[in-house]
Amino acid sequence: MLRLENYYFYLESSFIETIRIIPFENRSKTFSPRLYEILQGTCSQIESILKSLCKELGLTPEKGDASGCYKTLNSNGAISCQDVIFKTRPDWQPIRPFVCRFACNYRSESNLHQHSGTSETTMPTWWSQYNRTKHDLPKGYVAGSIENTYLALAGLYVLHFMTSQLERGRESFLTQDCWVSFMPIEIDRYDPEAEIRKGVRPKSDVFVPLRECMLHRRSR
Repeated sequence: MLRLENYYFYLESSFIETIRIIPFENRSKTFSPRLYEILQGTCSQIESILKSLCKELGLTPEKGDASGCYKTLNSNGAISCQDVIFKTRPDWQPIRPFVCRFACNYRSESNLHQHSGTSETTMPTWWSQYNRTKHDLPKGYVAGSIENTYLALAGLYVLHFMTSQLERGRESFLTQDCWVSFMPIEIDRYDPEAEIRKGVRPKSDVFVPLRECMLHRRSR
């Protein structure tokens, strides 16, 4: 249904190139026009996918914007329950991009990410900041921070991952119970090409999802 993967790969590649210049060791609020451009493209694609999913699933949100679509699609927590890890930093805590703030906590620590929205049906902080500043330049460049861009890109990956699971799990796709946690045993040997051939998850050089559709697991 959705053929936006190539644009996602472009945004991801741009992000990888940018963090070589502005590494994660910088403060999370560090911003740049380049990160802002990536954030713009990422959030535009997020909005497109949310609207397309509502249309594909025959849902009619009260409001037809991204926030309204998200509220409808995530009414049972199916989107906000999705975890990802940063592939090159597997020792970091997994994040839930639609409900969590940026943090570089190690898995051995007990610190939890802070909630970034008022509820699971509210778009997260990074979206709100992007939305408030997208027409307010040059002041709006502050929204293009490492934190916001990283979380937005993770959120976009989550949506691409979920749509890749849609065809076999349509009936329970939007129920949290449909999704089960898993963890690649050896992240350094994780083979995205093999996963694509199995039809499990889209390729990414940055993220690995930590959940999959239970119906997929049963069908293997």
